[in-house]
Amino acid sequence: METGLSARSVEAAIRRLFRLQLILRSRQRSRIQQRQLKGRRGLVQNLRRFHSYILRPGDIDKLSINGVDFELYHEDTQLQSPSKASRIREFVEENCGKAYFSTEIVQSLRVNPADVMPNVRRFEKQGLVFVRGYREADRESPFAKGYLLTWIDTALGRDAGIRKAIEVTGERLIDEEDRNPVVRRIRMIRDLIVAASVHKEILSKDFLRDKLDCSESELDRAILRTMQLYSDIAETKLFDSYPHFYLTTIPDADLSAAIQLRENYIRKTKGAANRTGHNFESVISWFIERTATGAKFWTQQHRGKGMHPRRITTHLIRSVGDRRANAELDHVWEVSPGPLQPPTVFVLECKSTVVNRRTLDEFQNILRYSLDFGVDTPDGRAIRNGVVGVFAGGTFDPRERIRLKDGTVLTLAQYAARCNIQLIRTADLNEKLLQRGVDQKITVQRICRDCRNEEEVKEVLDAIWESPKNATSILNKTAMKNRNIFELEHKLTTPSTVTGKIVTPTISPQTASN
Repeated sequence: METGLSARSVEAAIRRLFRLQLILRSRQRSRIQQRQLKGRRGLVQNLRRFHSYILRPGDIDKLSINGVDFELYHEDTQLQSPSKASRIREFVEENCGKAYFSTEIVQSLRVNPADVMPNVRRFEKQGLVFVRGYREADRESPFAKGYLLTWIDTALGRDAGIRKAIEVTGERLIDEEDRNPVVRRIRMIRDLIVAASVHKEILSKDFLRDKLDCSESELDRAILRTMQLYSDIAETKLFDSYPHFYLTTIPDADLSAAIQLRENYIRKTKGAANRTGHNFESVISWFIERTATGAKFWTQQHRGKGMHPRRITTHLIRSVGDRRANAELDHVWEVSPGPLQPPTVFVLECKSTVVNRRTLDEFQNILRYSLDFGVDTPDGRAIRNGVVGVFAGGTFDPRERIRLKDGTVLTLAQYAARCNIQLIRTADLNEKLLQRGVDQKITVQRICRDCRNEEEVKEVLDAIWESPKNATSILNKTAMKNRNIFELEHKLTTPSTVTGKIVTPTISPQTASN
């Protein structure tokens, strides 16, 4: 400031004066907190370290002023202590073939954290060191333990040296997974996507969540970090709602076929028919809980977390239809008719679409050939005493007639009664709502159509049952809340030429700070 010279000129002059032993330099650097106003960025604070210099008085070699020790330049002393930059470079070069996090270099060399990365970045510009972190669209962020770096072995050739450095850092990340759960999830996601690419498949987010067994936020962070770490992993959103992941090395034809196959699966499992079918089961379950006095429902623990505990899996001694070794039943409950009397077991099967004789025969055969509800008799396999089948259907085909061997012609309801199967019709449930005082426009079919899932069905039925006069407004609010579900289901049924939407991974400031 006093001379008006540039910082570089002053630094060069000070260095020459110090080596000529005309001035003394402070032994330790002083620290000062600087504050600078950076416009929109606001006030920026930086910690600056610097030496102080004084004119050498006479032949004095050492001097202390206000607790600050000044000393003379000695070439032997300066040569005995190598610079931090050279120590860092020698450490990385001597350990060629190994990768280290920046924090590990700080601990090994006992230098300040601020001394490592500035020097490493200079070595990176010189093409000596390979630095790896989470890569985003326009920048790179460090791992939890800092940036991962290794020496580039130029003796292998430039390209081969870079590939070797990527290999070394990748192995280091695998070794780190036991101590860092995020790295472990990243490795699992990478392995699953690579394995799927061999079969030319794409993986859904739900599949990854089930495999990793973690929360939604943990999965989102792991997926984001994986896509930042590996540029060959891409994301496509089917119907703009269901994210799937794949390797970019999959040929376009195979990728289009995999996307089309997955879209057909989503139409089948996520469509309106599937949702209303599950909601219909929830309606039947709710009415049974309300009307069956003293009912004790069976429960069963399933491997899949998405299956309700009241869904019972029974083992079969022979196949029934497309059911090979076992069959799923919607609900099973017991009712004790009186003291010292065996309980009656009711087995429920629901079908929201049209019911015909074939459906009833399959249900009867499931009960007959199951280990839980069937029994061997001299006349063959039969349903165990005390077991009653209950079939709930949306619509029973009124035109179907069953002709028996003796020539008797029965309706579907009469045939079910002869097979000891109780029928539950939607008309019977609507009659229950009407008797409660609910408007006749509020039907079971509409409740199944307007509710999001089984839990919401029971919440709406509870509210309608307690306040029948407000049933219309309750259901209208529910339908308005679930408009996005209806729009998505309409999109599933609308043919589209767009197979998927490629999504570029982004990261929020909060996630970056975490």
